[in-house]
Amino acid sequence: MKRWTVGMLCMIGFGAVFGVAHAERLGVASCAQSFCHGSAKPLTATHVQQNEYITWLNFDPHARAYATLRNAKSRVIATRLGLGAAYEEKVCLDCHTDYVRRADRGPKLQIDDGIGCEACHGSASNWIAPHHAGADKSHASNIAHGLVALDRPETRAEVCMNCHVGSRSRFASHTMMAAGHPRLSFELDTFTEIWRTSGGREHYRRNSDTANGTRTWLLGLVKTATLRLDLIAAHGKGEGAMPEFAVYNCYACHRQMRVEAWAGPQADDLAPGSLRFDDSALRVLIAAFDGAKRPIAQQLRAATRQWQKSLNNAQQLATAQQNLRRVLAAGSSEITGMNFVAVQSRAMLESLVAAAQRGEFPDYASAEQAAMAMVLLMADSGPDTRRRPDVDKLFRALEDDSRFDPKVFRNVGAVTR
Repeated sequence: MKRWTVGMLCMIGFGAVFGVAHAERLGVASCAQSFCHGSAKPLTATHVQQNEYITWLNFDPHARAYATLRNAKSRVIATRLGLGAAYEEKVCLDCHTDYVRRADRGPKLQIDDGIGCEACHGSASNWIAPHHAGADKSHASNIAHGLVALDRPETRAEVCMNCHVGSRSRFASHTMMAAGHPRLSFELDTFTEIWRTSGGREHYRRNSDTANGTRTWLLGLVKTATLRLDLIAAHGKGEGAMPEFAVYNCYACHRQMRVEAWAGPQADDLAPGSLRFDDSALRVLIAAFDGAKRPIAQQLRAATRQWQKSLNNAQQLATAQQNLRRVLAAGSSEITGMNFVAVQSRAMLESLVAAAQRGEFPDYASAEQAAMAMVLLMADSGPDTRRRPDVDKLFRALEDDSRFDPKVFRNVGAVTR
């Protein structure tokens, strides 16, 4: 894989790197100078560490996203789908690289760089010069010139979920997953922190604007649920006689066929084995609003049930989805006005525990979301190292989705107390 060194960039000329008039992708080379973001060690003079390129190159999984398309598993998946080489197929490159149309590719953008800086921070051509040498180098100035405001959870959710959940143009279909592509799973705060500290190397330092995990988590749940409605509208009908099953909850069908697996309340008034939309984010969000004593919890619960029950009626489905969108938008406004303190985090944690004991996380997808939420809320409730063994036990119950037992997860109250 070709890498641009500082010496090569100096030979090219600084103006050649930064002097681009339209919003094209410049590639990771434009950020790699030692005096920009290519420092070998983190610097302390500013909040920005300036070693972000080195961290990305050596520790960030996004830098290896393209290389994944060349491994044996990707070859098998592509063959099963009747595709050519995965590393040449747009349907794969869309999420495994910073893939843009050729007209928007600068001369130094390399597809084999994987998910580079601009895939998340936005095309650099309009903001890189003032960002580096302008009179006003403030974050606000950078954003005004086109830098994506990833410090805002709502914006970061939009960027991350384009691939990690899906969109109208990027979608992991049921056929792709049947061919071997992993099931998509995402929670904004947990995945942000895993990425930020991947390899034990900080991509950036947390500050007061980015440290409120509970707020980020809740806003991420709202965005996930809203985006799933978009996926249903865009992809739900499928291409043949059958619907596109990827918009539904995988574990509505893929579960061990034991009598015990069907026991307990379904919490959505659907018969056991019914096809269900993926409501994992909604279930956790409802429990959180319950714990925060927000009346919108009941509205969201009713809207979710209406949505699930409208599955087989196109007219009712359209109405139900419109209503659910309205309630989710109101929920986002509620979160904006909430005061996030340890007492409230503890109340939401207790609500999640109670919901788990009632069997409201009956499948792997919802239990997975609940577990990530509990870990986050325990951290925000105050330091308590005694909980660590219990948290490990909770995640061991989720190690293998084929062996997931909802009854075990219903005992989560004993784990988190």
